[in-house]
Amino acid sequence: MDAQTHGEKRKTRPARPSGREAAIEELAFEGKALSDVQLLLVELQLQNQELRAARDQAELALARFTDLYDSAPVGYLSLRRDGSIRDVNLTGARLLGMSRAKLRNAHFAGFVHGDDQPALVHFARQVFGERARGRCELTLLPAEDRPPLVAHLEARCDDTGLECRITITDITERRRAEDERRRAEQELRAAKVEAERANAAKSRFLAAASHDLRQPLSALSLYAGTLEDALPAEERGLARNMKRCVAGLNELLSDLLDLSKLEAGVMKPTICNFPLDSVLGKVLASLEPKARRKHLALRYRYFGRFCRTDPVMFRRIVGNLVSNAVRYTERGGVLIGVRRRQGKTWLEVWDTGIGIPADKTAEVFEEFTRIDRPGHDDREPGAGLGLAIVAKEAALLGLELRVRSVVGKGSMFAVELPPGEAVPAVPAHIERQRPLCIAVVERNAEVARALSYALLARGHQPIVANSRQAIMASLGDRAPDIVVCEYRLGGTETGYDVIAALRTAFGAALPAMLITGDTDPALMRRMAKTGIAVQHKPLNTESFCNLLAELTDRRSGAR
Repeated sequence: MDAQTHGEKRKTRPARPSGREAAIEELAFEGKALSDVQLLLVELQLQNQELRAARDQAELALARFTDLYDSAPVGYLSLRRDGSIRDVNLTGARLLGMSRAKLRNAHFAGFVHGDDQPALVHFARQVFGERARGRCELTLLPAEDRPPLVAHLEARCDDTGLECRITITDITERRRAEDERRRAEQELRAAKVEAERANAAKSRFLAAASHDLRQPLSALSLYAGTLEDALPAEERGLARNMKRCVAGLNELLSDLLDLSKLEAGVMKPTICNFPLDSVLGKVLASLEPKARRKHLALRYRYFGRFCRTDPVMFRRIVGNLVSNAVRYTERGGVLIGVRRRQGKTWLEVWDTGIGIPADKTAEVFEEFTRIDRPGHDDREPGAGLGLAIVAKEAALLGLELRVRSVVGKGSMFAVELPPGEAVPAVPAHIERQRPLCIAVVERNAEVARALSYALLARGHQPIVANSRQAIMASLGDRAPDIVVCEYRLGGTETGYDVIAALRTAFGAALPAMLITGDTDPALMRRMAKTGIAVQHKPLNTESFCNLLAELTDRRSGAR
């Protein structure tokens, strides 16, 4: 190739290619004639440069990988089939508690707690024998700079089946937290069991105490109700005073009974529409005399609203709220109002009483809790059950409660008022006075005499006995209109046995009523499942006789 040719190429220099070809052409373009040996040397030199660049890149990548490998938050371990360690990263060496140099060729089993050796053998069989992914948790022996630790291992065998790569994660803190959580849960369960045991013991105590108290109180209530009807008008004040005393005791026992029913889960709401004013009228009629004696203004206005919930439970909720307001107010008055708030309608009971400290407003809804209120003349102390019953019944009805109180100024208790639809007025119930033949089985002689006296005064014919055998003998072939039976009789005999025997003798449709002073939740649940009417002592003469009429009228209507 001559100089002229090179000169022409210099004038028309093409675009330069890259790589080895570019270097050779550059030399040729400069007019240097290269022999084949020179060209080969140039190529070797260029290849050597490329190899050095590739080696530098590989070393850089290896350094980066080594940094990542050693600084990884988990340990990496290469384990041979015989259990010896081929390689380990820095994290793995730290977890095993030994330098990398000493760990190489050491047996991994020597770092595992003796109790976990079987688990390690199973892990190795999974990985090497079954060629499956192995997982296990092991306790690693303590080292000089650390206590024992719990490690989670994961591994998979390589293609040769001679080596596996193990990932080691320190889960000591996680295991400790899990153990503490489990211990806390166990303690919580134990505390719950103990609380339930204590609650059951309390319920049994209340049931026993209530039963013993209700026996004489039931007789006294029946006598007082009958006596008021029998006395001349000018002498009925004494009977009314007696009834008020009985009513006070009855209120306490009724609260205990309601609480037991709520705890037993036998209270089932009957949801219906009803006028709010009918409920408030009954509540105010019972509490206005007490408010007048304390010179308190008890105010409300005709609302004309209808509600939809259980009217009996709702009346008890409102009655407890108003009764508490009257009890803890000495001057001023009590106001009952309705307002919209937070998208809901509320029935609010305001008072000008002494108030409740802000840190105690939640406690007043707990059972048997009475807040000490300085300056309050507690001549009529409550039992600490009213607001507990309010909270439980509101929860059963799905109604929200609110409370606001300022010490020295008063309190506001509010219950959600579910809106209802208007219902037609129902005519007042006219009590039937049809004389009934009533089989009465009662082991307590005083209660039996009081029942007999009250029924005779209403024109009924009671046939009284104290056992199944005695009532069967007294009735003979005469079928009673209804059987009224105490639940607990002598020995193992119960009211169910008497009712079953009489229904066998006189027909399965024979109306029956159980009476009891027992408030045991388990017993009340069993009674509720039978479908037999239950009346709790002390008996109210009016409601007892009304239930008798209802049960016998129901049977007459079915004929």
